[in-house]
Amino acid sequence: MSLRYKKLFLIIGAIFFFLILAGIQIAFINASLLKINLFLIWIIYLVLTKKNIQAIILAWCAGIFLDLVHFSVFGTSSLALLILAGILISAYNIAFLRVKSTSVVAIGVIGVISYYLLNWLIIGAVSFLKNNTWESLGFYFINYSFVFELAATIIISSIIFRKSHV
Repeated sequence: MSLRYKKLFLIIGAIFFFLILAGIQIAFINASLLKINLFLIWIIYLVLTKKNIQAIILAWCAGIFLDLVHFSVFGTSSLALLILAGILISAYNIAFLRVKSTSVVAIGVIGVISYYLLNWLIIGAVSFLKNNTWESLGFYFINYSFVFELAATIIISSIIFRKSHV
């Protein structure tokens, strides 16, 4: 098989993988009591392994696919994940010189808090422009799902990063 067809099949396979992962994220994980963002964990992993271009591409594609499957305002997840990838890349390059367990925890905490804050700002701005109302910040931060996602993201990121970099 020629190289051109291999690249085409790789792109098609990646698109199907993103759709399946977005479907699993929306249908099973978000529908249950587990509020874990698989794409956020994947972006954190890419930032920690210094694959910044892949993290940005993943953030954009993941946001698009999440918005296609999730019935909210189109583009909010993509914008939040793109800004989040930029924040994580900048924070990692400025604050951490090498990867340690503290940097995994810190990037996980920054990632989850920034993701919730960006979602609140973007969805609040859209809601304000449409209905002249702004959603409460407590709706995003004062609940069990925020604390659970914070803990789960840190634990899963630590496990994944430790196993792949032994």
